[in-house]
Amino acid sequence: MEILKHTSRMSAGSEPIPDSIVGFRITQDAACRAARHTLCGAWWKRSSAFDAVLEPRAFRAIYVPFWYFYGTAECAYTGEWGEEEDFRDSDGNWQTDTYWHSIRGESSYDLDSAMLLCSACTSTAHLAGLFPYDMTDAEAYAPEAVGNASRAACTRTWEEAWKIAQKTALEMCRSRIRAELGQAYDTDLISVQSVEASYPDLVPELILLPLWECSFVHGGTTYVIHVNGQTGRVRGELPTSWLRVSLLAMAALGTLLLPLLFAMFVLSR
Repeated sequence: MEILKHTSRMSAGSEPIPDSIVGFRITQDAACRAARHTLCGAWWKRSSAFDAVLEPRAFRAIYVPFWYFYGTAECAYTGEWGEEEDFRDSDGNWQTDTYWHSIRGESSYDLDSAMLLCSACTSTAHLAGLFPYDMTDAEAYAPEAVGNASRAACTRTWEEAWKIAQKTALEMCRSRIRAELGQAYDTDLISVQSVEASYPDLVPELILLPLWECSFVHGGTTYVIHVNGQTGRVRGELPTSWLRVSLLAMAALGTLLLPLLFAMFVLSR
């Protein structure tokens, strides 16, 4: 039987109050430099218009809420481990037989080391590329800690988030069971057939994670760039400069045609 706990502190607007917050390590200037370095490395992505857009003042600080789950997973599992045996067949060739042995057991694991994070917003799947965050930087939440940064609304309950995170938790358990059995039986031939997990002391916490955001419109399309406010990791893209791509294609074509034209000139003499 799962026992899930949360303090359920609610703000006046019926939104849960965060439990903890990870502060910004990356400044606005550093976020802009990281975006330029990551996204403008390819010359066909650069233009004077983008240079004007990617200025420090274009980046705004945002705290995005995530549900963070920790506790213990108690697992009961069944599976098999394989034992190989080499033999010679009737023609004298070496063959290998694998004998499978049934196993069952129980194990427990700490979930906090698995970093079970699930967005508390329903529209942040595009932020996955910004992870990981260092949770050891987390501090107890206080309203003044947000400062001048914006704060995205929490639109997903911890119950909804846990339904998503639980799949990751079960895969983590299955992976650890497979690794432990492989070490115990000294083989890579491990098949974990079933895992049943319970979480008797699971605790969800609402944590705010920092990011920088820059958005602009080009050619009728909105482009959004995000920078991890703790590590400087960048996710996003700039529009392609098709003029520069065309110039590159023409240069490549010229490089291919020049030897051919030279050969034709020599042969015609």
